[in-house]
Amino acid sequence: MSVPIPTHLIELAVDPEPKGDALGFDLQCQCGGHAFTAYRGIIEPTPQEKEETKAFEDFVRRCGARHFSFTVRDDGVTVAIRRNIFGKTVDWAIAPASESPEIYRVKCAKCLKKHLLLDTRIHGYSALSDDTVATTNLCPDSDEQSVERKPSEGAFVFKELSAHAAPYPITVVIRSFATLEECRERGIDGATEEQYANAFLEMIAIAPKTPVSKQITLFDVETC
Repeated sequence: MSVPIPTHLIELAVDPEPKGDALGFDLQCQCGGHAFTAYRGIIEPTPQEKEETKAFEDFVRRCGARHFSFTVRDDGVTVAIRRNIFGKTVDWAIAPASESPEIYRVKCAKCLKKHLLLDTRIHGYSALSDDTVATTNLCPDSDEQSVERKPSEGAFVFKELSAHAAPYPITVVIRSFATLEECRERGIDGATEEQYANAFLEMIAIAPKTPVSKQITLFDVETC
């Protein structure tokens, strides 16, 4: 099985090493720089979102081993509810929103240019989720999903991923559990080679190139 280099990393990837369903390569900036600092960007939850998350966690603790279910109110808000044996609602809480998008990028120490590694809104399974590709159940035990490309990158708060003394050379490993042909066989008939390359349908990880005894994975993200 040949795992392609994601299109946004083609100009940065050097010394690619395919191994079965995985592909590893080093990063090199267009300026020739080999040392990078890695960053993770997230959207900080609002005070209301924090309160709703805490209320939901308290609800789950109150339920203990007792069953609860989810329902969608008329206003579109998903609510977790627990009913008694007569079907009457005895407890409820607003369900927290789905996982927030994340952005991972690196900054070249030589020219300070920033390079995108992973944007969960457009990479991973989301690469196959647009108007031209059916959002079928490609990933085992996953629900149908569509990609939300907002909010803008300006809404993200970026923090450095610390490991040793940055900057440092970085190795990238991506893995895919399915070939492009298998994707099409599973119902993603419109999947293009570019979309498949940007899906890396299992995981992407990066680690600084350091002695084995000190090697640390900066991030390892499941993409499906």
